Amino acid sequence: STSAQVTCPYLSAAPQAILQLLLDNSVPLAGTRTTVIGASRNVGLPVAQLLQREGAEVTIANIHTSRSRPKDLCLDSQLIVAAVGKSQLVTADMVSFGTICVDAGIKKADGKNCGDFASDVQSVATLYTPVPGGVGPVCVAA
Repeated sequence: STSAQVTCPYLSAAPQAILQLLLDNSVPLAGTRTTVIGASRNVGLPVAQLLQREGAEVTIANIHTSRSRPKDLCLDSQLIVAAVGKSQLVTADMVSFGTICVDAGIKKADGKNCGDFASDVQSVATLYTPVPGGVGPVCVAA
């Protein structure tokens, strides 16, 4: 298991913040079916690697993933991390009841910041990090 404080000088703050949020909320990662949406070098790939090191079974969905596949992947996941920057990308019908949803995407829409998860995801998620107010403040603290 990872120590109480996650620090790695070569990672951007967001992947470290995501892992720290999960650890602080006692989310069991070993064996957890996980989908990371987005494969950027700054967030998606590093968070996938951190979660794999913790024993999570990680699948990465990116721009090359077929349109129907992300929904199937999400529905089968116990943990979803979205780091794309596309408003309303993941909706409640893509999330199984009890899934942990971590939103690391940010997009300005209608003059306000919003994340990759639609607000209706809160109704099915066990743990949900909103945008703004979720991963961002932990990044600043890191």
